[in-house]
Amino acid sequence: ILGRPAPVVVSAWASRSEYGLSIQGDASIQRVLQLARSVGLPAAQPNAEGIAKIDLQTAGSWSAFSPATTLGQAQLRSVRAEVRGLNQPLEIASANVALLPGEVEVKDVTASLGGSTWRGSLALPRQCSVPAQCLVRFNLHADTIATDEWSDLLTAHPRKGPWYRLFTSNPQPGNSYLLALHATGQLTVDRLVLHKLSASRVSAKVGMENGVLRLSDLEGDVLGGRHSGEWKADFTAKPPEYSGSGSFQDIDLEQMSQAMHDGWITGRGGASYRATAAGLTASELMASANASLQVDELEGTLPHIVLDSGMGPLHVRRFTGRVLLQGGKFEIAAGKFDAPGGAYQVSGTASLGGVLNLKLTRTHAGGFTVMGPLAAPSVAQAAEARAALKP
Repeated sequence: ILGRPAPVVVSAWASRSEYGLSIQGDASIQRVLQLARSVGLPAAQPNAEGIAKIDLQTAGSWSAFSPATTLGQAQLRSVRAEVRGLNQPLEIASANVALLPGEVEVKDVTASLGGSTWRGSLALPRQCSVPAQCLVRFNLHADTIATDEWSDLLTAHPRKGPWYRLFTSNPQPGNSYLLALHATGQLTVDRLVLHKLSASRVSAKVGMENGVLRLSDLEGDVLGGRHSGEWKADFTAKPPEYSGSGSFQDIDLEQMSQAMHDGWITGRGGASYRATAAGLTASELMASANASLQVDELEGTLPHIVLDSGMGPLHVRRFTGRVLLQGGKFEIAAGKFDAPGGAYQVSGTASLGGVLNLKLTRTHAGGFTVMGPLAAPSVAQAAEARAALKP
C-alpha cells in the first residue's frame, strides 16, 4: 500500500475515547510524503523518489475530532529529490528521521549536492507552514564547496532571470522560500574554493533571517595563514549589500602574489580589515567596494623594485600602515617600513589594474618615486635622478 513490493505491517486499536494506528515496513518516498501531508509535517513537498523504512505510530482522541499525533522514525536510503531553485537534484545516500512531539530531527545525513558531499544533522518544528516562522537548526559538514560549481547549480533558466535573483527581494515565483528561510547553525568545510582562491578547515556560525545572511566566527586557513572574522549579506537591499570585518594572521605573501598571477612580493604579513560592497555582478562589486586595511606586521621582498642597483630587490622590514580601497584604487596612508638603506615613509596609490604611483621618503636623505605597472615599475630618485630598473 506504500509503493513497495513487500507489504507493510499495519495494526490498529480503538476504544470509546481514543484510537491508534501503527505502520512498519518499507515505503516509497512519494507515499511517505503523502502521508507527511496528512500528519502535519512542515517544509515543501519536493518531487522525490527513493526508499524509506518506517516505524510510525499515530494516536488521537475521538473527542471534538482533535487531530491525531504521529510519532516514530524513518530510515531514508537512496533518495533523489528535486529542490526548487536548483538545477541539480539533492541525493541523500542515507539519513535517519525522528518524528518527535514538537519537531522533526534528521540525523546521520549523508548527501551530495553541488559537487559536495554533506554530512550532519538538522531539526525543524512541526505544524509550521510559513518558512519565516519555522526556525531550522543545523550542524552540517561539507568536504568541498566551490563557488564556480555552485554558480552553475544556482543558474536559473534565462527566461527566469539570473541565479542571484533567487535571494533578492523580488524572487521569481516558487523561489520565495529561499528569501524567507529562517535558519541557524554551524557549518564546517574541509576545502572552500572562491574562484581561484582556496581555503581549508573553514568553519562559521550561520544565520539566515528575513533575507539577511550572517556568518560569524568565520575562520579558515588561507594563503598559508589564518583568517578570522564575520560577514553579512543583505539580500533585501537593492542591490544586495555586503559588509564584513576580520583579520589575517601570518599570510604567505608569495602565495598571495601567485594568486594575482605576478610574483611581486614574498614574505609574510598580517592585517585587520573592514569592507563593504553592493551589487549583483563582479564588476558592480568591485566598483562599489570600500575597504580599510590596517597592516600590523609585514616583512618581505619586492622583486620588481630596485632602489639601488648594488643592493638588489627591495627588502622590507616591519612595514606598518593603513591601506584604503575606494573608487577602484588602493591608497596607502601613514605607511612606513625599514629597509637596508634606512627608514621610509610611504604614500601614494595602486589601482586595481596594477598601476603604481608611490612615493618613498627618507628623513634627511631624499627618497624615490615608484610608478607604472606592478610587473615592471619605474623607480627614480625623488630629485629625478637616474632611474634604477631591475633587468
